[in-house]
Amino acid sequence: MAKNQKNEMRPAGKAAALKGLLHRDGERHAEVTRVRIHRAISWLARAIAMGWRQERIADDARRLHAMGTDLYKRIGTMASHIKGCGDGLKTAEQGYNAMVGSIERSVMPRAHKFNEIKLSGTTQKIAGLLGVEKPLRAPDQTRDQWTKADDEAKPMEQTP
Repeated sequence: MAKNQKNEMRPAGKAAALKGLLHRDGERHAEVTRVRIHRAISWLARAIAMGWRQERIADDARRLHAMGTDLYKRIGTMASHIKGCGDGLKTAEQGYNAMVGSIERSVMPRAHKFNEIKLSGTTQKIAGLLGVEKPLRAPDQTRDQWTKADDEAKPMEQTP
């Protein structure tokens, strides 16, 4: 419909105008809706990324825990081997010192008698043997240092 003589809109003109307004409002609504959708998708993507980061951190924590547990067991095994080696060295030292003491008390006095009677081949003096007087390491001092350091260290839960 066209305009009539009074400059009023006829129904066809009103419909077209309404359709135009709705179209512009529809586009505006679509733009707002797209922004809202983009914003929602962005928030969702951020939430998913945060979840992945948290999962990655949790996986790393689980791996660190497993590695720490394994390392602790290995250190324990190594410490028991070192203790066994130290015990063996102590036993060897005691055996060596007992053997040196026995030779010095029983064998060497008799061997020196050969030198006194000047038998051929016995003119060269036999070197004296020395026992092991000092342990390789004072284990108590080192153990005390470790214990003291452990006692002074603050547990992780107490640190701010």
